[in-house]
Amino acid sequence: MSTYVLPEWVLWIQALGIPACGIVVALASVYIAWQQKRLADLKLQNDLYDRRLKIFEAAKALLVAVQTSGTLSIDDYFVFVRSTANAVFLLKPDVVEYLSTLRDHATRLRLFQNQLKDDRKDQAARGELADKAAEVELWFNNQFDVLIERFKPSLRLDLHSVND
Repeated sequence: MSTYVLPEWVLWIQALGIPACGIVVALASVYIAWQQKRLADLKLQNDLYDRRLKIFEAAKALLVAVQTSGTLSIDDYFVFVRSTANAVFLLKPDVVEYLSTLRDHATRLRLFQNQLKDDRKDQAARGELADKAAEVELWFNNQFDVLIERFKPSLRLDLHSVND
């Protein structure tokens, strides 16, 4: 009975083959996990962008409503309020503060417009209210560029990150 002895290099391959395969599998698993995390980050970034864009569109719609008709309907007002309610969770504090300023000015405009409908007011009071309403309308007309500048950091795709 003869025993066949394998060459030493074959024994080394047998001894190191299983750990080497384990290392290759582990590295492949790490790479796949990293790719999945990257994909999840991109999906989150895309979802955040979509939600932030809807808030921007609601604010822009408010400005357009005031500019096109010179008035602000209660429906337009509440669409804006409802559409921007989640901004505090999605945008930086300065943008949320700006949206609050928009809401405050919209509330003032609605108040002035409602007071102007009251026929019991004398001509001087109505003139003063009309001036105040016109001042707020002018403020709204000047907000298009401000709105874009406020939202630009949150909506830029080239420098956008999940941590914004």
